Amino acid sequence: MNLKETYIEALNAIDHDKCILILDEYLCSKHVNFDEAFDLVSQALSLSVNCATDEIWTEHAKTQIVRSSIELLSVHIIKNTPLRNQEKIAVICPHGEYHELGARVVSEAIRKEGYNVLFLGNSLPNKDIVKLVKSSDLKAIVFSISNFFTMHSINPVIDEINKIKPDLKIILGGQAINHNPSQIHGENCELCTTFDQLKEVLEAIK
Repeated sequence: MNLKETYIEALNAIDHDKCILILDEYLCSKHVNFDEAFDLVSQALSLSVNCATDEIWTEHAKTQIVRSSIELLSVHIIKNTPLRNQEKIAVICPHGEYHELGARVVSEAIRKEGYNVLFLGNSLPNKDIVKLVKSSDLKAIVFSISNFFTMHSINPVIDEINKIKPDLKIILGGQAINHNPSQIHGENCELCTTFDQLKEVLEAIK
């Protein structure tokens, strides 16, 4: 079996240690490809949150394996990818969005491109997002929204950002965004559904 098949088999068996050892062995190898590693972790995350026939405890166990995998991937990215740009890109889950692992994967994808990433976790209140934009010299701000019911909170904060810093690039992604792109309103916004699209946007704002 290849890397992905071996890892997914261990994930479905809820074997945390085996998953981490499989990924670590690959990341330490001479033929490591970080794009392949991102594809693996992203697929594992999708499988962990979309296992509708599994018990809730199974979903939680798989999600924690993916969390550990992302942390491991982060270490290898820091060791192998020097910062090429000191300007910060903030990665945020807006108020009410508690699914943060997708945003964490995105933050590591941005770090892989050499950017200084400020990852702020889940459910950051809009007023604090506004304070961040006012007080920080950000290169861009990234919003990740997985839950459809969180969509109502994003347009007001985009409007505030447009007023405060109209030139600040706003990047949006996540399942709720991908399925409802027409609901996003504002200026200087980019919707990304793939890592390739994200990379293109990052290249354009250098």
